[in-house]
Amino acid sequence: MTERRVVHIAFGLWVFALAAGIFETALAISQLPEGESYTVAVIARVAVTAVAMFFAINMRAGRNWARITLALGLGLLGTLSLVLEPLQWIFAGNDLPAAIDRASTATLVFAGSRTLHLLAVLTATVLMFVPAANAYFRPTLNRLSRAS
Repeated sequence: MTERRVVHIAFGLWVFALAAGIFETALAISQLPEGESYTVAVIARVAVTAVAMFFAINMRAGRNWARITLALGLGLLGTLSLVLEPLQWIFAGNDLPAAIDRASTATLVFAGSRTLHLLAVLTATVLMFVPAANAYFRPTLNRLSRAS
C-alpha cells in the first residue's frame, strides 16, 4: 500500500468515527426523557468533532504533530471514553447476554454504532503508524502535493 493511500484511508476512518459519534449523540438525545436538556452534549460533540476534524485534515496533509495529537487524543483518550463505561458495567457483575436479550432496538443500534466507531478509531490509529505512513510524515520539500 502506498504511503499516500494508507494515510488517506486513516483519514477516512477518522471521518467515519466522527460521524459515528455524531450519530450516537443524536440517538442518545432521541432517547432522553422529555424535559431533559441535551444542550451541553450537543455543544461538546460539535466542539470535539470540529477540533478532531482540524487535526485529521492536518494529519492527511502530512503534519506529524496532527498525527501524534490524534493518536493521543482520540486514539488513546477517545478509546478510553468509548470503553470505560461498558467495561465498568461488565466488571460490576452485570449479565451481558441478558442485557442484550432485553435491549431495545435503539440500544442495539447504538451498541453497533459504538462498536464500528471503536474499530474505526483503533484501525485509523494503527494505520497512521505503519511503515508507509511513517514515510509519509517524514519532512519533505514537496509536502503540499500530498494534501491534494
